Amino acid sequence: MKHIPKIFDYTLYGLLISLPFSKALPNIFLALLVLLLLLRYKEFKHTKFAGPILLLYGSLVLYLSLKAVTNNTFLEDFKLYEKHFIVLALLIILSFYKENIAKIKHSIIISVSLAAYISIGRLILYCIELGSFSFANGNDINSILLLERPYMGFFLLVNIILQAECYNSLKKYRTAIIANIGIMCLFLIVLSARLSFATLVLLIFVYIFFYLKMKAVKKAALLAGVAAICVTAITLNRNFIERLFIKEDLEKTIEFAQKAEPRVLIWGCAHTISQDDFNILTGEKGYKILESKLVACYADNITNDEEKKQYYIDSKFNTHNTFLDFFMVGGLIALILFSAFMLYSCLAAVKNFYTMALAISLILFLFFENLFHRQLGCYIFSIFVFIVNYRKIETSLSK
Repeated sequence: MKHIPKIFDYTLYGLLISLPFSKALPNIFLALLVLLLLLRYKEFKHTKFAGPILLLYGSLVLYLSLKAVTNNTFLEDFKLYEKHFIVLALLIILSFYKENIAKIKHSIIISVSLAAYISIGRLILYCIELGSFSFANGNDINSILLLERPYMGFFLLVNIILQAECYNSLKKYRTAIIANIGIMCLFLIVLSARLSFATLVLLIFVYIFFYLKMKAVKKAALLAGVAAICVTAITLNRNFIERLFIKEDLEKTIEFAQKAEPRVLIWGCAHTISQDDFNILTGEKGYKILESKLVACYADNITNDEEKKQYYIDSKFNTHNTFLDFFMVGGLIALILFSAFMLYSCLAAVKNFYTMALAISLILFLFFENLFHRQLGCYIFSIFVFIVNYRKIETSLSK
């Protein structure tokens, strides 16, 4: 029994390292962690883990589950509700992690770096085979990467943040850290991961403006230099320009973006649904009902391109916005609960730049991706909420 805590920790590291590589392994590790936690019950039976973080998210899951049971949609939507249970279980499990938080961060760095280098290798082979360097199309790049482009971009961004934080504490490895950060940044640009690149630029500007102790003139020069590098990097990357939908003039750019960016139609349909026989307090009765209404809206709005219409119908795109999704399926009650959870989670983040950077990265990602519709998204959410709130959770557990 005395070895169980160590086994628990290494099982957790295994889960973190396996995330980019497998759908099954993280679930196996999670099941082992639950078992190990049960074996450590005596060690924790006097521990109170109902802190505000777990209480707020638990309330959200309970509300959505009871609402679904009342509306007889719980069973047909169970695959989505079980993802919320994964988040809750992982938050509770992570709450009992007693080792240095740096070990979790190091596991993520190792995992993402390995996934990035494997993806870089596959990308080089693809370009050699194709004879060109063109992959603005999402389907092309997603077939090469270990993860879909938005998720790979987010992981690269997080990896850069965590490595930058390690720069001061791991002095012996500073050269390797700088080199790896440089490679991750280049790969992020090559991927043309718009949101993650924009977030990285935003974080650099925030760091220089608010956290870097330097005279105003030097800050202005540094900001101008960063801006020039970013513009140059984008200009030299044709794939990135295509991903930004940049055309001859502003009018054509907007017109093309409306056609090429799925979120324009998806969010427009969500707005339309919310205006028609929609309960603003409790939202739609279930996820499947919302999905069918979205698909119907796609079919009604795409009239001049049958191939595109069929693609949207077959894909059954979700809302691509976590906040919007909670509002659509749970109304203002779910939106307020989730927003309160995120607000409380990020309140203390501003005290430390790197924690704040992770919080901003996660929130922006939530605005453009629906994490709770993917298993990987649930793990990402749980882990980074835990890292941002590590001291809060640790404090609530010690009471």
